[in-house]
Amino acid sequence: MSCAASPAAAVARLAYLRRDLSGQRLDENLPGRIHRDHRNPEPRQIDVGSQPRLQHGPRSPLARVIFSPEMPTVPHLRDKLRRIISGSMVPDVETDRFIESFCTFIDHDPNDAEDDDITLEWIIEKARDAVMRDGIRLLIIDPWNEVEHARKRDETTAEYIGRAIRMLKQFGRQYGVVVIVLAHPTKDIWERGRQRTPTLYDIDGSAHWFNKPDHGIVIERDAVANEATVHIAKVRFDETGYRGAIKMRFDIASQRYTQLDENVQLELVT
Repeated sequence: MSCAASPAAAVARLAYLRRDLSGQRLDENLPGRIHRDHRNPEPRQIDVGSQPRLQHGPRSPLARVIFSPEMPTVPHLRDKLRRIISGSMVPDVETDRFIESFCTFIDHDPNDAEDDDITLEWIIEKARDAVMRDGIRLLIIDPWNEVEHARKRDETTAEYIGRAIRMLKQFGRQYGVVVIVLAHPTKDIWERGRQRTPTLYDIDGSAHWFNKPDHGIVIERDAVANEATVHIAKVRFDETGYRGAIKMRFDIASQRYTQLDENVQLELVT
């Protein structure tokens, strides 16, 4: 995420992969870096992971590969992408052409492997194939808890998480791919009977998920009001942005997030 004059533009630095004020593409600043997108769970799933990177899809022809085992590619994920990109679930030639051209999906083949074979190594191998075949520049793993975490003998969860993040960073740097991982908190985020804002430390493997990624984003949702606060919790490199927060509203019909008030500046965190 790079600095920008307005909060909408600021969020766009990482999420929308659009051009910054100097005319340089964001993906030129971010290849090979890993980002943690952290969401607090609600009864109704709101897919903020794919939405911001695809809402302006036709304007950002960045090839991406998506691993999202919770949702069948056809028709559910396809229809969701249609709504996010065009604002409508009605088939549209331009939208479908964009999905076909710039989205690659890592699907589980029930005739080829069991669920417990979907390890991180398996995902990285499929993503590597997509780099060679389709020239993908963005890998989205959504969600992390659906990956079969094959720990080595005598390897602790924390040690495995550290090794897994190193594997993802190595893949990203080797092939110039932005890696984005989404996860729900595994720790209790209630204090004195009220839900607090989750942090990167609330994810299983806590300290590694804060220390090792280059960027960390926390999505704090209010399902009743269809609103969310996007917290930019970590930015490792000054040229890619700064910490802060912005309030967004979720539109159920279009599956899109919009800024609540275009005139409100990004709330900086020092």
